[in-house]
Amino acid sequence: MLNDVASGAVLTPDGDLVIGGATATQGAGNDTWLRKYGPTGDVLWTRTYDGAAGSNDATNAVAVTADGYIYAAGYEAAPGESNNAWTARYDADGNLLWSRLYNGAASKADTLHAAVALDDGGVIVCGYESAVDPVPWKSFLRRYDEDGLMVWTEIEAGPEAAGALCYGLALTDDGDVLFAGATIQAGKREPWVRRIAPDGAPRWASVIAGAGGGASQARCIRPAPDGTLVVTDGMDEGIDGRDAWIARLSP
Repeated sequence: MLNDVASGAVLTPDGDLVIGGATATQGAGNDTWLRKYGPTGDVLWTRTYDGAAGSNDATNAVAVTADGYIYAAGYEAAPGESNNAWTARYDADGNLLWSRLYNGAASKADTLHAAVALDDGGVIVCGYESAVDPVPWKSFLRRYDEDGLMVWTEIEAGPEAAGALCYGLALTDDGDVLFAGATIQAGKREPWVRRIAPDGAPRWASVIAGAGGGASQARCIRPAPDGTLVVTDGMDEGIDGRDAWIARLSP
């Protein structure tokens, strides 16, 4: 049995729905998959993308600009390597305008998990790159303009330089970037939340330590109407498996 998966969804300004994920192909792994539905559920178009290796590719996140352009972010299998981080821009009719790949320093598994569209038509994407031992991964954050030109890139190993990942992004009303992920702290993976200026300069970072010895992370972050930040995912307290958790932070 071949498996297909949807990993991200976003509404367009005119009320359509865009879903991104991966679709299985017989004998050739997965292709990235993007589909646009009308307000009544009718399929407007479907797009797939098979990377250069003809192997496993996927969309993990989608975002849309105020004028209807669509961003997809995920990974593409690379010939002779593992995955490269993949970002693509489509117009409202599903035409591919550009795509960009990022291969980390270790040339291992690099992937994107989140994307946010910007008011100027650009995009910020985040995920992680596999790093060189003894650091397992580093968080990866990159801003592209609407033409696919890199504006800035940030790669972080965390407060103890022991490893970090990014899973979720959001924007504040004043354009700051909210980052939800994880970092290695005292040998344990802990939720890591950050606020970053539009130019990529860090404003602050906070580690939310759990009581148990298991691995935890933050995957979703959103600004509340009063400016506080709501963060959530699962936290392993080392007693009975993973528990859901939610935290509210000051701006």
